[in-house]
Amino acid sequence: MPTTTIVAFTAVAKQPPIPLRSRPARLRALPQFTSIVAWLVSAILQHRGQDVQIVSIDSLAPALRDQVEEETLRTLATLDPIAESVARRRAHQTAAEQLAQVLAVGTDTELRDPEYLEDRSRVMADLILGRYRQQLIYGGSTESN
Repeated sequence: MPTTTIVAFTAVAKQPPIPLRSRPARLRALPQFTSIVAWLVSAILQHRGQDVQIVSIDSLAPALRDQVEEETLRTLATLDPIAESVARRRAHQTAAEQLAQVLAVGTDTELRDPEYLEDRSRVMADLILGRYRQQLIYGGSTESN
């Protein structure tokens, strides 16, 4: 006699939110990541015109290694077109918010002062670049900026 199989379907809960630093962890976990970083550091440390000789990651100053790893993460993140477009959109949003704030808070005199505008433009540029880099590497932000 054939057996009867009962199939039951259950609702699956939504996937929990992805931690803010999960993306860099995934990129760092790639087997090639350390090799890429070692090659980049080696290229940085070589003099122009010389062949690149791979240096040991452990022999590097931690600050240099960290800086190259962060730049490598940024570079790898730019290869993801979705992350790039989201990062650009968030940077544009930050730019619009900052410009609106400058126009809302600035007096007529300040808005005609080239030094004031230059100062505000530097602050805005730093905020926009910072937001772009953070979004590109680490994904969505939980802060309202």
